[in-house]
Amino acid sequence: MSGWGDTTAVVEKAPKKIQNIKPNDPIPYKFDKSKVKKLDRIESSLLPNGYIRGTFYGYIGVPGSGKTRLAIQEVLLSALKGSENLYLYNESSRSHFDNVILNIANSMHVEVSSNITFTDMSNFIQKTAGYNDIESFYSRIWCQQTKHWLETVKNPGFVVTDSFSAIGRLFIPQMWVSHSAYISGLTDICINYAKPPVFLMINQKSGSTYERNNDQTVGGLGIVHQLDAMYIFKVMDVDRWDTKRYGLKEGSKAYFLQCSKDRFATSEYFERRVILKDGKMVLADEISELVEKQDESQKSSDGNVNWG
Repeated sequence: MSGWGDTTAVVEKAPKKIQNIKPNDPIPYKFDKSKVKKLDRIESSLLPNGYIRGTFYGYIGVPGSGKTRLAIQEVLLSALKGSENLYLYNESSRSHFDNVILNIANSMHVEVSSNITFTDMSNFIQKTAGYNDIESFYSRIWCQQTKHWLETVKNPGFVVTDSFSAIGRLFIPQMWVSHSAYISGLTDICINYAKPPVFLMINQKSGSTYERNNDQTVGGLGIVHQLDAMYIFKVMDVDRWDTKRYGLKEGSKAYFLQCSKDRFATSEYFERRVILKDGKMVLADEISELVEKQDESQKSSDGNVNWG
């Protein structure tokens, strides 16, 4: 008799890579504090607690919200400190993207270090919807780019995929499968390295309006569940109400960054306004701080808030 209670039947039907696991292998264990390995972090130019090596961070938001700018900023500054970085892009041609890199570097007043390897992947897009073809495509083409690069560097920093949206948008139903194949392939590669890189996965969100709960729809199709941490980039068109509420200039755009998920508790949940300072993205006020400051400035003499 086979079924849920028959572990032998379950293992025999499992993928080949785990068929050597026996039903009675000692998978359960007791927690031992002395055996907990310290997580290796990489400094961030924006995030207070940085990143953890070997983990996957999602940069998710609408077009123009700052995802690529922050990724390039992190890579540029990391490279200047000696880290070696890989930037895979497929949203633009090389000539166009080179100009994006140069413009951001010039605004930051930094040089583009030779410690950064840029790879134009715009011609490598999955053309068929077959699941086996998808898995093979990412393991043989996309993952191999990272594997070959890691074999040539000594101090890996970031590996950026900009963007996964361009990979998956051709076959929406298969997007989750393709993302799973890509993440699994990269994870397998990193097993062999004591000092794996940090993976930044850029993914566009559809829509153009500022939604307080847009972290509920980021990426969609379960993609975010495979990411270790998720940063939501938001853009708000400041109207008259926002001017009264936040003290921002009417007609301008306000940019926000939200830490919506962090599996390793690198950062506590936050939502902060992001501004440019000397060409670099920096964190400004919390949403609550903006409200408190504006409420305080609008208080009338009797202590009540004047909404005018």
